[in-house]
Amino acid sequence: MRKLAWVGVAALMAMGCMAVFADGDTRPASAGEKACAGKTLGLLCGSIPPPTAGWSVVRRSDANPPSFVAGTRPVPMNLVCEQEWQDKGKIQAAQSASMTAMANVKPDKAAEANAAAALKKFEQVMAAVTAAAQKNDQAELKRLQPEMDAASKAYQAAMMAQNKGMMDAVAVAKTTDSDAKIRVEANGSYEFLEVSAQETVAPGVTGYRVAGRSDEEGATWVFLGPWQITKDHSSTRFQIRPLQGPSCAVVSVVLRVDATRARALAILQKVNWNALQALIK
Repeated sequence: MRKLAWVGVAALMAMGCMAVFADGDTRPASAGEKACAGKTLGLLCGSIPPPTAGWSVVRRSDANPPSFVAGTRPVPMNLVCEQEWQDKGKIQAAQSASMTAMANVKPDKAAEANAAAALKKFEQVMAAVTAAAQKNDQAELKRLQPEMDAASKAYQAAMMAQNKGMMDAVAVAKTTDSDAKIRVEANGSYEFLEVSAQETVAPGVTGYRVAGRSDEEGATWVFLGPWQITKDHSSTRFQIRPLQGPSCAVVSVVLRVDATRARALAILQKVNWNALQALIK
């Protein structure tokens, strides 16, 4: 599964700081604020279950409390914990199979000859187009345009055919259900998602499934707290407005799992929901 557009903790903290700067005032976090932020981060990270058998944690976010908080207009701190898991055995087996497949690719003489002929035709048409352009012969350029398009498409198709064996071998390394990313955020306030399905992930807890793009496997989201959920055409808006309270308060929790739907559900069913619910006051 390719990496969805994951934002690191440092970038998320930077975004939180930007919101604070927009209010016009910041100050260093006090010892008490750092302590409560550390406690909250510990609970966020502690709510994530351990990987299932055969999987391992390959990345953990740094659970460092923020150095600065809002000054004259306090707002709850944005805190994030992330983990990335992989089934290394499955990935390594697929990579090994791909290397073996690449080593066994046999040259296709007919495809090579076809590609060479297509390239020669493309170069001939390109030379004619260049000559017409140098003469500013618009009529000739117009006449050559369909021929140029056809030669370009034929060359691309011939190259694809020539490289098919190698491309098929590389594709063997692509796996499904071999990695997962879990992100838990305190005090998020807005998301706009194209929800494809809903399901109960725990008693009283709803998961919102978002389909992946290209070869991404999608993600399941859970929103805890006083979220306003509204439909906007084919998308769904999740919003808390305004986000208010002291810096140590936890108003909302958002949990996102990037994985196949079945894998995401299995992970979410093992999350410590009582601990997360208890954070919100």
